[in-house]
Amino acid sequence: MSYLEIKNLRKTFGVGPARTAVLENFSLSVEQGEFVALYGRLGDGKTTVAALIAGLTLPDYGSISLGGKCVSGPGPDRALMSPAYAPLAWLSVRENVIAAIDGVYSSATDRRARAEYYLKTLGLTAVAAKKPGELGEPLRRRLALARALAVNPDVLLLDDPLHGLDDGPREQLSGDLSRLVAEEKKTCLLFTSNVDEALLLADRVVPLARDTRALPVKEYLIDLPRPRKAPRIGALAQLRAAVLGSLSTAAGLT
Repeated sequence: MSYLEIKNLRKTFGVGPARTAVLENFSLSVEQGEFVALYGRLGDGKTTVAALIAGLTLPDYGSISLGGKCVSGPGPDRALMSPAYAPLAWLSVRENVIAAIDGVYSSATDRRARAEYYLKTLGLTAVAAKKPGELGEPLRRRLALARALAVNPDVLLLDDPLHGLDDGPREQLSGDLSRLVAEEKKTCLLFTSNVDEALLLADRVVPLARDTRALPVKEYLIDLPRPRKAPRIGALAQLRAAVLGSLSTAAGLT
């Protein structure tokens, strides 16, 4: 059994005749320390998969296990970074990071030290006393990543973490994210609608076919050194074409 094992998930939303299946027989295996990207178009169920693994919602049927233990709710062994989840507006940046690990570390000294480490590592020290509403979007994303990493999760879930950022901040945060995940040897799942993002960050890319309710199409291993440059030429460009081609074929577009 793999470290993270997802088997035959089904998830529906709505009531009565309007009830719609977002996931149907979704399965995925992830090894410890692996960085897997689930790539697909908007609305294909990626966020639902992320929420299920995080324990924020439960499947209609199917199972999720982590380290041999069933996932039945939220826990500090998993952390979700998503632009959809806003920080606590009434707390400072520093207090937001400390609040994220309250209950995980019993010592106030440990919580403070861990918060300060990620504030420094992600370039937030200078704005640590500000409220989240005073920050631009790139710094808010860095705050979200600091909160997630400070928990020291076994699995880091990244739901479109770079979506909507301009090229400069996107490239900088992508680089920091790749470096920190590698340094801390995190098991990581990236849920993204940006194929370049998937190819630059992941060890394995799993395209999802929307018309088959987020079923994996085909897996692509990326055995290339990091840091990687934008996939315009060479092996990464060939992988990019293959990933896009497989998704289009599965959707009946070619």
